[in-house]
Amino acid sequence: MFTFGREHEIKHAAQCHTKEGELQIVVDIINAIHDFKEGVVPIETVIKFISRGLVEGTAGTWETAGSWLCKLNHAYPITECAWIELASHSAAAVRFRVACHLIDMPKPLAARLHSVFVQDRSARVRAHAEENWDYRQHPEKYS
Repeated sequence: MFTFGREHEIKHAAQCHTKEGELQIVVDIINAIHDFKEGVVPIETVIKFISRGLVEGTAGTWETAGSWLCKLNHAYPITECAWIELASHSAAAVRFRVACHLIDMPKPLAARLHSVFVQDRSARVRAHAEENWDYRQHPEKYS
């Protein structure tokens, strides 16, 4: 999995995430990813920090966490379990965040989660999942 390196990623995060608590969530994700790549921590540690970002992060932070998870999914398919778990979260806001990433996650996983979200109890989650699934299936309609 490609990154620009720990220090570069942290420096960039500091420019984008100005709230201290939010910055710390992203720095924890970056450190966990690089520690995993260096063989220091297991993949479960990375998933824990990314999941925290998706659940607890505010705008910008949860998007960053989801982007990192999408990158991991392509390199380490075992990490797809995090999306599946988060897709059943009790908070509609977290399920919405998962639906926001349907465009970038591996297609078989996106198809699986789309079929779950079309039956979601939240109209916002259902609508966003439909929109993102349609965009993924027919990007030419959105050019």
